[in-house]
Amino acid sequence: MTGVQTWCSSDLDDEIIFTVHRSVPQLFGDGVLTISELIAKHNQKLIGSGVSGISHNPVYVDSEGTSYAPTDILPEKATVPLRGRSNFSAGGAGEIVRASSVPPLICDTAKAAAKALGLRVAGVDLFYSERLGVNQPEVHVIEVNGNPSMKLLETQGRFDLIELIWHSIFRKIGLGADV
Repeated sequence: MTGVQTWCSSDLDDEIIFTVHRSVPQLFGDGVLTISELIAKHNQKLIGSGVSGISHNPVYVDSEGTSYAPTDILPEKATVPLRGRSNFSAGGAGEIVRASSVPPLICDTAKAAAKALGLRVAGVDLFYSERLGVNQPEVHVIEVNGNPSMKLLETQGRFDLIELIWHSIFRKIGLGADV
């Protein structure tokens, strides 16, 4: 299942402004600390920023398929994805992708969710999955944000998209096109 966040605006002819492919937080091995110690460090950062920490799993599997117990030292350069939230505040990551490369079902679902709530601009969080034996991919709306964060746009220097969103909002509330 893939986490996707899609921004859409009804002011721009129901256009998808941008799409983010989200990924879960990961632990990065240093060859010194155990997985439990790495999680404790990760949780310290989360709790320090007001976000609840993650719980331990009995087994962790890296990108190569190697399994580790919480008491194992994670080898240097090994990465282990952490189950659960992929929110940026929880240590998740995101990559802006072209809406044209996103399956139409995701875009259509995001637009319908924003429209159902009467939102002019929205951040729609979805899960997308293609399962074997199922003819149609599945899209599930997780939440619709009427005041979505622009943190990823800021960190990736996409001020052009921030400006597009703000101009759209200003026009809708009557501040004119010259704002």
